Amino acid sequence: MAKEQEKKTGEESPKSKKGLIIGIISAIVVAGGAVAAFLILNKGSSPENVALDAVTKTIKAPAHKINGKIELSTAVASVIEPNASNKAKITIEIDGENNNLDAASSATLTIKTTGMSDFVFRFDSILQKDGVIYIKPSDLTAFINSIVSTYKDYLSVAPLSNIVSEVKSLAAKVSSNWWRISLPEVLEALGMKDKNFADEYECFVTTANTLAGESGRNALADTYKEHQFLNIKKSDKGITSFTGDVYEATVDTNKLVDFWNKYITSDQVKEMDKCSSEKVTTKTVTADKVPSISGTIFLDIDKDHNLKGIYLSESKDNTTVDADLRIENGSEEFSTSAPAGAKPITDLTNDVVKIVQSVMSLFSMLQTAE
Repeated sequence: MAKEQEKKTGEESPKSKKGLIIGIISAIVVAGGAVAAFLILNKGSSPENVALDAVTKTIKAPAHKINGKIELSTAVASVIEPNASNKAKITIEIDGENNNLDAASSATLTIKTTGMSDFVFRFDSILQKDGVIYIKPSDLTAFINSIVSTYKDYLSVAPLSNIVSEVKSLAAKVSSNWWRISLPEVLEALGMKDKNFADEYECFVTTANTLAGESGRNALADTYKEHQFLNIKKSDKGITSFTGDVYEATVDTNKLVDFWNKYITSDQVKEMDKCSSEKVTTKTVTADKVPSISGTIFLDIDKDHNLKGIYLSESKDNTTVDADLRIENGSEEFSTSAPAGAKPITDLTNDVVKIVQSVMSLFSMLQTAE
């Protein structure tokens, strides 16, 4: 009996061997799956793939909100004293949103120059799907007054003072009112009515709506996937406005040209060529005709691979450009509406011509007044 029990203990049953084999196979499968998952996730989270995901998400989004500022600092010559070199800082603050082709934005332009009064000018605009643009310049009178104050020793003497009065009067009429701009209407007001142009313009607007729509955005995103012209790497640069991870991007000019040529010759863009006898929209370019972009772009990308911001700083030939823009993709659609009381820009045809002529005459006189 003891010998029989010893024999049973010393031998493993076929069932226990089978269980052992299944356990080993299971362990191998689990380990292999873990390794594969690690490799896939690691590949998917590479800087290039994160940025690709973020950029294509932004392209495909039907709506966006953008706000921030662009600053340009440079040395400029005075209008009165051409040989003088003054430091000028031009700041453009923007706040806008779009849904497909519908868009609304506001911008404030500030010019600060050493030894001169600040120039400030605000501009609101709306673009609608039918191609009609609405604009509202604000603070135009104050802008003119700043120029007059800066050069008062020269502009207070006739006949310059008479021109200034005319310019200020016209500026007051234009400022703080909404104006409707329809290109066919403008041409007609200028005595250049052209039925063919009106039809071509309508065709261009229809095609532009298609390009801004879902199919057009997807085609653009696919083209970028095929020709990724941004070279990407992670960065530890500290940027105050950024809330996510920082990625450094530089532009590959050759790939940018490939991207542009592929997109501009796509079937959807070619539809624009059917709008006019002159095929101006689908002309390709070569790398030697494109100025190189040497600056570094920084991208703010969150953990869900959403592009939240763009920062750019570049200096060249005593000029520095800094841009810091915040971006928010949206899925909810909105539509713009025509501002109440908007007047046709054609009401200002004669006035605008006078403004241009007065300003040109004014600066012509300033250049010779010494």
